[in-house]
Amino acid sequence: MQIHSRFHPFLILLSLVTASCSTVWPEYERPPLELPAAPAKPLSIDRQWWKAFEDPTLNALVDEALLHNWDLAKAAANVAEARAAVASAKSLLSPRVDGVINASSSQRQLTLGSKEFDDVVSTGAVSAAVNWEIDLWDRIRQMNDAALARFAASEHARNATTLSISTLVAETWFQLRVLDAKLLVTRAAAANSKSVTDLEFRRWKAQVGTELAYIQSLAEYKATEARVPVYEEAVSQTELALKLLVGRSPRALGEPVPRPSLQKLRDQDLPEGSMPTVPQTPREIDSLLLLRRPDVASAELLLVAANADVNSARAEFYPRLTLSLLAGFVASTSSAISGMPLFWEAGAGLIGPIFDGGLVQSKVDAAEARRQK
Repeated sequence: MQIHSRFHPFLILLSLVTASCSTVWPEYERPPLELPAAPAKPLSIDRQWWKAFEDPTLNALVDEALLHNWDLAKAAANVAEARAAVASAKSLLSPRVDGVINASSSQRQLTLGSKEFDDVVSTGAVSAAVNWEIDLWDRIRQMNDAALARFAASEHARNATTLSISTLVAETWFQLRVLDAKLLVTRAAAANSKSVTDLEFRRWKAQVGTELAYIQSLAEYKATEARVPVYEEAVSQTELALKLLVGRSPRALGEPVPRPSLQKLRDQDLPEGSMPTVPQTPREIDSLLLLRRPDVASAELLLVAANADVNSARAEFYPRLTLSLLAGFVASTSSAISGMPLFWEAGAGLIGPIFDGGLVQSKVDAAEARRQK
């Protein structure tokens, strides 16, 4: 099979450049970690860990917080932005096709022998332009790797935000339940102390007891009673903090947070399973679970993206090979052109930096600095 001579320059150029492509960029390597041995049975992580307490009120509060939290909405927007960046970087690997419409008019004064031509010639063309950069030095692939790593990091960051919100809501909820219990116990203790004080007063007046016993019981009663408003204020402040955490509107801040009555739990025997259960914690902890924490995983993926950014910036020191094709139809009022003939133009360009005032090196330095953060 013979190749037309018009394609020889393109084939020679492509062969020379391809033969010179021998750069292998360093891949990301995880730093060595000195971790203890993992347990025999691997552990799993439940993203909805708070449901292990089997508390319907806690489940509703966490769901409400995740629905109304603006930090989580911002994290979701960051994920969408990173997903769009992945699509943008991926598009660089494929050719770009543009539609081109040109229209022009020209007038030239020509003299041929004794005749002079001074006509206006109008020309119009409809064509398609194809441009494709050949990724010789993996510059575009490194950009894709960086975009994919940042996309995965944004998802881990969203998971970390979800974990932080759910943890804070659960801690505040349990703190509120503890304060409720302390308030109930303190009120009961104050009532018992008052009964003891009244009894000691009657004993003293009946000359069965002593004034000292009455005064001691009265002081104990007053001290216990003084703790009641303290716990009431703590319950009120914690309940307000929980409402703010779940994103309640200012109009709904006056509504109390629904929770089981501790008085009923104290006065009646409830069947097993009606109280929130405390999940069993594992005795052995896999140290590798640390690497699966959303914030740690996000930080490592950002380091992967920074490493790819450095490789992509360094690849700009090397020339780029671009293939182009322009084809379409042309129409003109010139007598030299009849009908709408087809035209095409193919080319290959190799461009590389000779002097840029340190632009590429500054990009490499900036990428290196971002990797060291």
